[in-house]
Amino acid sequence: MVTIDPSDPIEGEDLLCEVTTASTDADGDTVTYTMAWTYDSTAYSSASTDVWTDDTVAGSDTVAEEVWTCTATPNDGDDDGTTASDSVPITTNDYDGDGYILGDDCDDTDALAYDDNGASEDCAALSCLDILDRGHSTGDDVYWIDPGSVGPLEAYCDMATDGGGWTLMLAYDHAGGTNPALMPSTMPTDPTGGFSHIYLDELGADSSLASEVRFYCDTSYHSRVIHFKTSQAAIIQMAFDGTSAASVSDWQSFTALSGHTGNLPAATNLVQQLTGAVVQTGFTGAPFYVDGGSGWSIRLNGFRWECDDFNAGYNQDTLHQVWFR
Repeated sequence: MVTIDPSDPIEGEDLLCEVTTASTDADGDTVTYTMAWTYDSTAYSSASTDVWTDDTVAGSDTVAEEVWTCTATPNDGDDDGTTASDSVPITTNDYDGDGYILGDDCDDTDALAYDDNGASEDCAALSCLDILDRGHSTGDDVYWIDPGSVGPLEAYCDMATDGGGWTLMLAYDHAGGTNPALMPSTMPTDPTGGFSHIYLDELGADSSLASEVRFYCDTSYHSRVIHFKTSQAAIIQMAFDGTSAASVSDWQSFTALSGHTGNLPAATNLVQQLTGAVVQTGFTGAPFYVDGGSGWSIRLNGFRWECDDFNAGYNQDTLHQVWFR
């Protein structure tokens, strides 16, 4: 009896024809074996020898959907004995048909997931910018990223604004008349309906992950919109640690983006207080504001939700977003 190993080969795997039940000889002579191969009934003449003559087929000669058959002929030195055969079908080494073969495909169960394009957990990208730069963007959406030591997680990517490649790290869609607690250490996945934030150090991210941070807010209290980006090192550091503060001049160094009509951050003359009776750090609280005037506030003092306004409380709708790239 002979069997082909492996019994379920994929395209590109070597085939070995093994004798699993040896032939017997009435005279006690030593029995040897010679193997013959066919694929789809076509004779194959390029086999090599491992144990028995012509018992091995190179994987480079196999093609998916072919059926390979090995026929073993025993010989006692004088006569041939009864032959035995085994057949196996060759299966594809690209199970999902995405053009990436097994071993090169990060997820061979999903035709849309390949080349760490962010389409599945197994194919997580470094960041939204990484997805965009490598040509894998399918537009604004939730993708899988793996920016640090915590492992893959889902994140929302803005692939259009200011050239795209922005990863959402804070989103608070606050409904007027409510005052829910913040949800830290949680990656938001909905820019207009999310209610959470996370800092990059919590992801175990390398310092090279972000070189720009973008801020957006609007409110039902008035029609002004804050929308800007900055590359100031102190503000980048805030995006990582969530505990530091930037200077007035840091916040005044910004690039206005589409729709920006706010007085802030240009009018900033005070910044986040890291000590005092009520301390809120990072991008919640009041990272930049005007003394006695407009501020960016996310539940400041436990109840103030503000976007370019002052002491508006929590009765107005507000939307705050922070992004990095």
